[in-house]
Amino acid sequence: MQRAGAPCVRFGVVPPPLDGLTRRDLSATRHVPFPAILKPVGGAASVAVTKVHSEADIVAHFAQLPDNFIGRGPFLLEEYLRGEEVDVDMVYWQGELLWSNVVDNVMSGMSEIEQMLPSQKPPEIKEKLVDCAHRCVLALVGQKTSCSGVFHTEVKYDPETGKVGVIEINCRVGGGPMYNTVEYQHGTARSLLLAMLLVALRISPRHSEAFLKAGGVEVHPPHPEAAVVVHSFLSAHREGLVVPSAALVQEFLRQTPELLLMRQVGTVGEPLTYPPSSEDDEYGWICVMGGSEKEARQAQTRVVARWVEYWEKCLADSG
Repeated sequence: MQRAGAPCVRFGVVPPPLDGLTRRDLSATRHVPFPAILKPVGGAASVAVTKVHSEADIVAHFAQLPDNFIGRGPFLLEEYLRGEEVDVDMVYWQGELLWSNVVDNVMSGMSEIEQMLPSQKPPEIKEKLVDCAHRCVLALVGQKTSCSGVFHTEVKYDPETGKVGVIEINCRVGGGPMYNTVEYQHGTARSLLLAMLLVALRISPRHSEAFLKAGGVEVHPPHPEAAVVVHSFLSAHREGLVVPSAALVQEFLRQTPELLLMRQVGTVGEPLTYPPSSEDDEYGWICVMGGSEKEARQAQTRVVARWVEYWEKCLADSG
């Protein structure tokens, strides 16, 4: 990608943490300036991702990794870019970009705590972000005409300088409630899922919606009130809490019309960490809708406060 002039960060590969690192092991990263981001080549949810300011920080980070990371695989040391992080999801067929979606991320340290769909950035900025991701994908694939696939890219955008750069590419679209929120906003989520399947099978996805209708599957229109969707994660609001049951979560969802979705994750009854320090400490997520960014954020604040009150009441009632 760098040779093709695509807007990506400088990076180098750090060997997997085994019996310690030598200066020779870090030689491939000398061109990456500090501060930098150190992260596993494989994995998800920002687990074991950290910001480092020196080679000593790399060694120290490896020393405190859990045993299941030892020998698991190499790490990347990549250039740190200032600014905001966004996701750009794309579906290609034979070099043509058929669909793209830009999502604003809210970060706390290295962890993603909230997403907003669609991105609230100006149209020209969203166009710039999609172009940045598009150029990196084509540079990675090598030939424009052979590009058929699904890609999830993470892009940094600095509003002060206008600089953009891709920091990650995955062969999938965004996770979590991505399909649900696309369906609410565009009425095309199941068409998107089918298009992804057809692309994987090397079949043209151009008429995926027609395939659904021909099979008797109803294609829903967009939700009239879901102009903006905020997706945020839930973590403990005090000490002494455990992962709640799915039944409790679903009953609250049933009682709360502003909620599009609410999911519980993790093992019911497992103790929750307070204060939370990473995405591993989350026990669920919510999707709240609104007619604008302001309305969606106000609804999110109300729903979270109402959930805490409801959960505490259920705990008190149960003794």
